[in-house]
Amino acid sequence: MGDASSVKILLAKEATFGVNPTGAGKFDVMRFTSESLGLDVGNVQSAEIDSTRQPSGNVRTSLSASGGISMEHSLQTSTAVANGTQNGFDKLIEGALMSSWSTIVADTAQSVSIGAPSGGQFTVTDDATTSVLFSDFVVGQWMKLSNFNLNSGALNPNGIIYARILEKTTTEVMTCEGVQHGGDPVIVEGPLQTDIAVAGSHLGIGQAANSYTIERQYTDLTTPEYTEYLGMMVNRWSMSLSPQAIFTMDFDFLGKIQNTQNSGSTTGGTDNVKWATPRLNAVDHFKQRMVDSFDGESTDRLLEISFTLDNRLRTEPELGVLGSTNIGLSTPTLEGTVRIYMQDGSMIRAAEDGTLSKLAFRLDDGTRQQILTFPSILFGRPDAPASGNDQGVIVTLPWFAEPDATNNIAFTVDRF
Repeated sequence: MGDASSVKILLAKEATFGVNPTGAGKFDVMRFTSESLGLDVGNVQSAEIDSTRQPSGNVRTSLSASGGISMEHSLQTSTAVANGTQNGFDKLIEGALMSSWSTIVADTAQSVSIGAPSGGQFTVTDDATTSVLFSDFVVGQWMKLSNFNLNSGALNPNGIIYARILEKTTTEVMTCEGVQHGGDPVIVEGPLQTDIAVAGSHLGIGQAANSYTIERQYTDLTTPEYTEYLGMMVNRWSMSLSPQAIFTMDFDFLGKIQNTQNSGSTTGGTDNVKWATPRLNAVDHFKQRMVDSFDGESTDRLLEISFTLDNRLRTEPELGVLGSTNIGLSTPTLEGTVRIYMQDGSMIRAAEDGTLSKLAFRLDDGTRQQILTFPSILFGRPDAPASGNDQGVIVTLPWFAEPDATNNIAFTVDRF
């Protein structure tokens, strides 16, 4: 009898839809808490009349695969996943947004200056005018600027700015909004300083039909069994951040087909050692929240943030083909909920007035960081009841993300 505690889940990105990229080093060994992957079989009962009043039998008419994987969120070291293995989590986020991580800009010292903030915006300038430092950055992306000398020669390693690019004025100058690591005002850094480290890698919603082979290994059986799921695409990505809890993610898939065999498709796989990248929790790793603006840390007392990106995929069957020939793409929906301790009525009024807002938050395990950004959200029905004695008033606000009017961006993920 197989034991769930001995099951392994391996994942690899496919070069061709529905084709297993077999071989050592192709697969990542996933960290997960549960999974529900399975074969979807469509049967139709025959309508043929039998004079004995017996059913005329069922006919198999379709096959596909679907299901989900649940996990506790961990951050990956971006410089370690520039090429090759991505250890699953970043790879699946890439699949959910149907895009590819941008070229990683390494955390190295550069000749950069930062202008004085005005109206919540400031400039970041490449003083070396090499025309290559900012070439891989795009509008809507966050940069991490760190390791300031503050023009005085006194190193300030805690002087970290997260700057979101609003405009690339020239190849050497960018207009940004952002905030310091601790929520303090942005530091001005004069020209010709060579100490500022610049880093970042970016992901936005795209149209790349990323598909994966997922393999479930029953490793404790006398003769191990292996079930592979081919052409699996991320249909939904859900994330929940609650107090007194580990942050969790769920990825739901829609795919081509399932095969079970007594030999595996890989001789190895890259393990992500669980102690090397800690599971994110509400106490230690939720470091910065920005609600309604991105030029300072919000003072709102957040109780919960959750969201779901639904790609609304669909199978595409074809005559004479076992399983789905392809997975059809649709316009995604992106919505979530924020719960806040009642302090004033500003967010309720935003819902009443139909005022667009913003939402971003930074996850930080002390070594790695990730910023999730929704630049334009519309609140739904606000709920702030006095539900009984001896309890706080909690404002619950559903929200719906849409592309912002300036740059047509609905959702981005940045890593450092």
